[in-house]
Amino acid sequence: MASQFVYYRPREVRGNFLVGIVLDLGENETGVVDVARNRDQHCGSCGRQRIQSTRQSVTKRNGRQEIYEIDNLLVGDTITITLQDRQVQPVQRSLHTATMEGFTHEMLPFEHQGYVWEVVPLNEIYLFDLDRAKVPFAVLFDRPTPISLSQSPALPERHSRNTRRDTHSTRTLPMVREQHMVSAPGAQRFPVLSSSEYGAHAHFVIPGMGVFHLYGCTIHIHYSEPDY
Repeated sequence: MASQFVYYRPREVRGNFLVGIVLDLGENETGVVDVARNRDQHCGSCGRQRIQSTRQSVTKRNGRQEIYEIDNLLVGDTITITLQDRQVQPVQRSLHTATMEGFTHEMLPFEHQGYVWEVVPLNEIYLFDLDRAKVPFAVLFDRPTPISLSQSPALPERHSRNTRRDTHSTRTLPMVREQHMVSAPGAQRFPVLSSSEYGAHAHFVIPGMGVFHLYGCTIHIHYSEPDY
């Protein structure tokens, strides 16, 4: 299982949300969740959130999962997730803002003495809208990306991108142009999340079982024509 940002609308009321957050942290990683509610009076539960429960990570050696539950979220309220590795000074921050239709998800830059990391990609966060589907609709990492097959940049290009300001928006979800599916025995077909120039690599989500990574193996992919 990877880190997750999950939300739904109690009694299907638009603009009103209950959010669950799972931070899947490695041995050297820490996470902080902050809430800012847009209210005329003090909400009583803003600021840094308490961890509701913890459990062992199933994907990271000596890792753990920290679980948060946040209710009473309305349009204009925000959640900030900060992730840090003890061996990396820049931190990953993402801003999640409630709207009438759902949430916007934005990666925030890290600045140090005039230098700017547009994003610090330490930990992928999978985004779920449970009123729409039980599987993630996008992954938040170097930018919000729909669940579709994509090409990741080579390492030198990524370092260059992370140390300067870019012209692309990290807030708007791009449109899905392709929908490739990978099947698993005894499960439904789930979208491939990404591919890499480093070699044959794919990973996919099976609810209740976690995120599966495939390297150097035969992958049977079912293609479907994109819907425009």
